[in-house]
Amino acid sequence: MSIMNTNLAALIGSRICHDLISPIGAINNGLELLNMSGDPSGPEIGLIGESVDNASARIRFFRIAFGAAGDQMVGPTELHSILRDLYGTGRLAVEWCLTEPVQ
Repeated sequence: MSIMNTNLAALIGSRICHDLISPIGAINNGLELLNMSGDPSGPEIGLIGESVDNASARIRFFRIAFGAAGDQMVGPTELHSILRDLYGTGRLAVEWCLTEPVQ
């Protein structure tokens, strides 16, 4: 794959992640408003919340893995947060001793 095609694929990946994270955030905000109203309607709200959290974690991971970041560095704290959110409740575990930002 040529460099131009690789850059185009990364830009498309970034755009898709950007376009998906906004509605996911809106759903999460709606759930917070429902919970603040004092009348959450049972297990359905919990299931929606878990699904939104999972989708958000995946999009954050995909944005870094497949998106175009240019010369942007991602710090160890942010990477740890993304991996924890993505794999923290599943059967997989990630062990990575990271001390410096990653490009």
